[in-house]
Amino acid sequence: RYEQALGEEGLGGLRFTPLGHVLAQVLLENQMMRKLRLQQYVDAHPEVRDVPVRRPVFIMGTGRSGTTYLHRLCSAHPGLRAPRLWELTSNEAFNPDREAAREEAVRTLRMSSLVLTEGLKDMHDIHPDNCEECLMWMQGSMPWHMMAVPRFTYNLSSLQALGCCSDAYEEYKLFLQALSHLAGKAREGERWVLKCPLHASFVPDLLRVFPDAVFLWAHRDMASVVGSGCKLLLETAKFFFEPSSAPTASAMGAEGVRYAVTALSDLREGLRDRDVMHVDFHGLVGDPTAVGRDVWRHCGVELDEAALEGFIAQDRAFRQSKLKGGRKGKGHVINPYDVRDFGLTMEDIDAAFGGYMDEFNVTRKR
Repeated sequence: RYEQALGEEGLGGLRFTPLGHVLAQVLLENQMMRKLRLQQYVDAHPEVRDVPVRRPVFIMGTGRSGTTYLHRLCSAHPGLRAPRLWELTSNEAFNPDREAAREEAVRTLRMSSLVLTEGLKDMHDIHPDNCEECLMWMQGSMPWHMMAVPRFTYNLSSLQALGCCSDAYEEYKLFLQALSHLAGKAREGERWVLKCPLHASFVPDLLRVFPDAVFLWAHRDMASVVGSGCKLLLETAKFFFEPSSAPTASAMGAEGVRYAVTALSDLREGLRDRDVMHVDFHGLVGDPTAVGRDVWRHCGVELDEAALEGFIAQDRAFRQSKLKGGRKGKGHVINPYDVRDFGLTMEDIDAAFGGYMDEFNVTRKR
């Protein structure tokens, strides 16, 4: 499955740098090790399979549409939990000594961050205790890998053709059950908040495993989404691949549009008959208190004003620190992206997404 999805055809002519090849191999080996560690834990504790996963909340939307902010807002509620980066990526995630497991994961993540490009660090705040993408675990069974991002649309179609995604969601549920079991909540389970751009194209598979899922759909001006998404493609390509084999900026622009069109179409179809709360990103960051209350109400949890205001204050301080200092002491605007850098015009964006933005009353920030 990995050879089919991530082999020569899947990578579309991209050639690894020597470092990229080593990193990809290590990451894939670690994914397989985590799968084995999960199986070992379940074999030792078969009751894990009986741990309830009640009404998980899924944050839906295209990549770069504000899903991370919404994910962290939801997980700030004491009655909702999201998997943390260290839990999703550590080979020690199922060590019953949680403090020791986290410390080992932090050491590994600290070393890994040394080779990340500054662009990737700026685009996505990376911290062991941040809630993170489901992809960090599910890429071990989709099959998928972050290195495949520059060929996102092709690899989505490859995954759909493989027909293995229901199995991936089953294993992900088992992972969540194991975390609840480790947390001493085997009887009552936990309310999980989960997000990943891949969910958009696999809603039927998701619902087979999580039939009582609750959905939030994040919307954002598609000029920002596509510009930011293309920048992510560029930075990922820099991280793994030889510059001479990387797609051109205009090719990345075309790929970004194809991906977003596909994801939005799949979301419309997959969520057609579901009770979905639509969240405009610009409205959310403009009035996080009012929108946050509505979001938590939709999730079915009681309002906790202290937790909500605490999250808002912490996020505001983080954004201000980036604006003032940046990562190298240089002030900068947070994530300034321009679709024109990728061979696109605003007319191209409106032609591809104008109907969608009108349908869902998406705020345009031009």
